[in-house]
Amino acid sequence: FTLCILQQNDCFNCDAPILDRPKVPVLTEWRGEALTSRAAEQIFVGHLDHPSSHECVAPELKQPWSWKIVVGANPAYDAFPMQHQIFYPVKDGKSKSGSLWYDPVFCVETIPDNARVWCKRHYRCTPRRHWSKTKGDGNTPGCWTLTTLDNGMMSEERWTTIDAADDLSWCVLHYSGVAKRAGQSYVGALLCTADGKWPVEAREGKGLERIRRAFQ
Repeated sequence: FTLCILQQNDCFNCDAPILDRPKVPVLTEWRGEALTSRAAEQIFVGHLDHPSSHECVAPELKQPWSWKIVVGANPAYDAFPMQHQIFYPVKDGKSKSGSLWYDPVFCVETIPDNARVWCKRHYRCTPRRHWSKTKGDGNTPGCWTLTTLDNGMMSEERWTTIDAADDLSWCVLHYSGVAKRAGQSYVGALLCTADGKWPVEAREGKGLERIRRAFQ
């Protein structure tokens, strides 16, 4: 129904835009060096037990997921409990486009019995340019466009890596998305860690200030 009535035939005549406010910055340096496309991929891959993960993640600390969400800035998006983010390269890192797959896995509480049901989505992540880049060609490391067909509705999201700890103990990601044919635009930000708990080293001091700035 959704695919036919809304997505393919646009019977409601909706055409919502991706919101371009706030103008969020992108991480430009990581581990003391300019952020490269490879490093940006490794930040997304995070703690996943995958050959493309960064060497700063010790083998014994690798997980079946990239990140877990600690807290976010969008009540609707963040309402789903136990959110796991799984990022991994297309074709095991052999794709020339630098694309990733993104599989969010999360729980949905059903009505009226309040049962919890595990759900999964499948997105393609492709590199894009940052809004501040006005000269030259090419994409900006840390900026991605995510697309998926969700229950018959095409969704598009622009994700930006705002900050990440050198040891990948945490990262902050911003997203601005839209389901055009449903007339729905949305924005938010996520603090992510390996276990979904607030990072110990960022409970105070410079780490905490970095996270606060990333959410401003």
